[in-house]
Amino acid sequence: MIVIAEQKVSFGLPVLADFEAYSKPLADDVLARAWTLLGRFGKARFTVEAAIVHQGDVEVRAEFSGVFVVVSSSKGPEKAL
Repeated sequence: MIVIAEQKVSFGLPVLADFEAYSKPLADDVLARAWTLLGRFGKARFTVEAAIVHQGDVEVRAEFSGVFVVVSSSKGPEKAL
């Protein structure tokens, strides 16, 4: 299960049409730590950042930042959160 624990969207320009979001790749050390924590504790937390553009355009209209929590199904969501 994946849960968005926190999120923030900053709009530099209005989003008035269909849009696309492009996330920045997670650093290798962040991803490795997430896998380690998921294996050890059954949950991991990391931040994803993304730019939002109108479909077919390149101008960034909004920026998204979200903290995601991944919970192993073997631990059960009520114990992990």
